[in-house]
Amino acid sequence: MKSSDGDVVGIVMHGRATIIGHNDAGVDEVEPIWREIYGSSPFEWGEGVVFMRIEPSSMWSYAFHPENFLE
Repeated sequence: MKSSDGDVVGIVMHGRATIIGHNDAGVDEVEPIWREIYGSSPFEWGEGVVFMRIEPSSMWSYAFHPENFLE
């Protein structure tokens, strides 16, 4: 979920991460999603940008405005 004031949910994960750089396998699956949501590619934002594919062992979420979500 996204609103005009930014992201409304925080997600924290613990687990094993695989770094996906600009020229790595799998980047074509992830980068277009960011471009669609945010209007540009993270690779255009600066040097050293990477994605991380995470195999979670645990996950938590936090709603900044929980009253906006149904139970």
